[in-house]
Amino acid sequence: HGASVLAHGVFVGAVDDALASAMKTRGVAYVPTLSVVLGSKRAGSERSPYAHELTLGALGAELYENVASGHGSTWATSGDFAAGDRQWLANLKTLADAGVLLGTGTDAGNPLTPHGPALLEELALFVEAGLSPARTLRAATLDSARILGVERDFGSLAPGKIADVVVVRGEPSTTISDVWNVVDVFKSGVPFDRAAHARRLAAQAAGPAKARVGSDVPARIDDFDDGDVRSAYATEWTAASDTVAGGKSSATIAVRDGVLRVDGELRAGFAYGPFAGVALRFDATAERVADDDERAADDDERALGGGARAADPGERVLDAGDYDGVRLRVRGTERSWSFTLNRAAVKDFNGFATSLELGPEWKDVEIPFRTLQQLGVGKPVPWGAGDLVGLEIDARVPWGSNELGEFEFELDWIEFYRTP
Repeated sequence: HGASVLAHGVFVGAVDDALASAMKTRGVAYVPTLSVVLGSKRAGSERSPYAHELTLGALGAELYENVASGHGSTWATSGDFAAGDRQWLANLKTLADAGVLLGTGTDAGNPLTPHGPALLEELALFVEAGLSPARTLRAATLDSARILGVERDFGSLAPGKIADVVVVRGEPSTTISDVWNVVDVFKSGVPFDRAAHARRLAAQAAGPAKARVGSDVPARIDDFDDGDVRSAYATEWTAASDTVAGGKSSATIAVRDGVLRVDGELRAGFAYGPFAGVALRFDATAERVADDDERAADDDERALGGGARAADPGERVLDAGDYDGVRLRVRGTERSWSFTLNRAAVKDFNGFATSLELGPEWKDVEIPFRTLQQLGVGKPVPWGAGDLVGLEIDARVPWGSNELGEFEFELDWIEFYRTP
């Protein structure tokens, strides 16, 4: 039946009448996601669109600093896309004038593209492209609901529909910037407690508790001699794969004879390099929070529009500042492997990682902290071992490679180490 939505837009070359006619005739919608490029570029400049008190109230001080301070970079800021920017806006206007169904998306969650405020920037960019504020609001509400097939319940204020409502001061149908003047938010008819949200953000800003490796918790993370996947930190090892982002790779884990065994397969289908392996969170509180979908706070976050959750005030991070790295006894399929340490200071996908060389024979591997490098896909953060939140060991397909297929991996023990 063909595509139903053309997402992310056309910014290389002008759309022609044939495309516009075909999209309108066949009911193909257009969702350009302007804010993930144009918005993020501006957020990385001196005129960040997110320098607004509403952003501060929605995201908290730390995330606000990231998106509103006028610095930072993404893939969109690394080259000269000015001509493409203008073409992107012009193509939106062409398709709008042709009567193509429009929706507003953001690709939020990418660097400098915050959930919530990025949508408001998307609306401003629609108007910048030449659409009226009223047409823009329709694209963000009823027409987006139509694209998703949920217009029966969402998208407009009408009897019998679900009452998801944002109340603003002003007249956004003539002045689009008035959407920033939020007075109240209702989710399914229930008022969102913005004051309580502000208190939670303040608690998060205070930071999680720290456990010092070697005194509060042992340096040995796990040796699997107890026969289960529970670590010395009271958290459990879990299988990890690219399925969390729409990929098709897989992994299973089991402890046998005092060894953690991981079996999996890397399959094509994840654009940024298929991966699968095993992961460990360092704090049991974090696991409980992640598993508890009924928390009122999480309900409020969903009402606001979601977003990456900062460290919960009850969570614990590990301080391994007195140690030099991680040591493990391991063997596995000869292929590309990566070892990643996750930190609370990293708020995007720019984690600290290094490669592993494995083979069929057991060997002890030392990974000095100084060898860990960020992936280069987000905000640079200086290395520090005082806020570790987890680790991951993955089989990965490197860029430009087609290293797919089955793999196996065995871990005898893993620990933090100090150089004598």
